[in-house]
Order: sequence, then structure tokens, then C-alpha cells
Amino acid sequence: MPMWLDQLRKIWTSPGSESSVTWQNAYSFLASATAQDDSEAICRAITRLGKPLSQTQMTQAAPLVSQYLHHSNHVVRYQAIWFLGCWGRMSNYLDQIIQSAETDPDLDNRAFAARCSGLILKSHQNPAAMRALLRLVNNENGSADLRCAAYSALIYGYYGENGAKAAHEFDPIGTKSIADFDIAWLTSVANWVDGLNSDTEVGTIEGRSH
Repeated sequence: MPMWLDQLRKIWTSPGSESSVTWQNAYSFLASATAQDDSEAICRAITRLGKPLSQTQMTQAAPLVSQYLHHSNHVVRYQAIWFLGCWGRMSNYLDQIIQSAETDPDLDNRAFAARCSGLILKSHQNPAAMRALLRLVNNENGSADLRCAAYSALIYGYYGENGAKAAHEFDPIGTKSIADFDIAWLTSVANWVDGLNSDTEVGTIEGRSH
């Protein structure tokens, strides 16, 4: 192991240390991290790879970061979801974000992944993702937070940027809940999704008006 890498592992133990580590060194740390490495250090490394925001660097780091969607620590998985979905809004990783919304062992992570998917869907059409979100919304045995997160994402997926205000109303600090779900609208969304070609590439969409 290079001496600098061992030193880097020690640096990560100090809060705020990510600003003193280069992007390349953070990348190398993540690429060589093991199960024994501190989860907080891994989270700091992922944060460093996303800041400052650079599309080129985000694209380069995404395949590596995506591996951490399956890490044993729930906070590390959360950070990977953040990087790919909330921060990077990377449409080519939407399927994996949706998978996290469906299967992550941590309920908070699942809800966060659903919300992150909405940030991608508001500018990129994806029938498979919309169908998955519809399943989450319609699962009466699911948690209220997850169902609201999926509903919010569906609003983005259907209305695009024009749905921001309505989507935020179903956020954790919003004023609406499951009781405010518009069943007729959900049916119309399902019919609209069924009319889309699931085999097409993810493409940009224009926001629909209410």
C-alpha cells in the first residue's frame, strides 16, 4: 500500500478534512477502500468527489461511487444515493437509484432514493422508473414517507420542472400526506406511462402544465 494512502486514511478521521484532500486522492482512497475502512471516511471521500460540482469529474467518479450503493453501512449507501441522484442527477444511474428505493434495507434510504429519482425524472423520461414509483405509491403496506416520496417523484416525472411546487408539498416538511393522493391522477399517470415505449433510451421531456 502506498504510504500516502495510509496517511490519507488517517487524515479522513478529522472532520472537515475533505477540503484538504485532492480529488484524485479521494478517488484513489475510494477505489482501494476495504470493509475495515471507517464508514465516515468513505462518506467524506464521496462528498469530496462531488465538490466542487464538475460534470466531467462526476461522470468519472460515478461508476466507482455506484459500487457503494451496496455497502454494508446505511450512511455510506445514503451518500452514494446523494452523489448519483440528488447532487449529480445522473440519468444513466436512475435504474440503480430506483432499485435502492425498492430494496435498500434502510427505510430512510429508500425514501431518499425515491425523492432523488424525482430530481432526475423532472428532466428525463423513464417509463420503467415511473412504473416502479407507481408500485411504491400504490403499496398500501408501505411506509407513509416512502409512498409520499414516490408520489412526489411521480409529479416531477409527469410535469417536469412545472411540478416543483406540487412535489415539494409531499416532502417531509410539506403540508400534504397520503390522504391527499389524487387517485384519478395516479390512474391517468399509469395510463400515460403505459403508452410510452419502455425500450426507448432515456430522453429529455418538456414540463407539462397543470
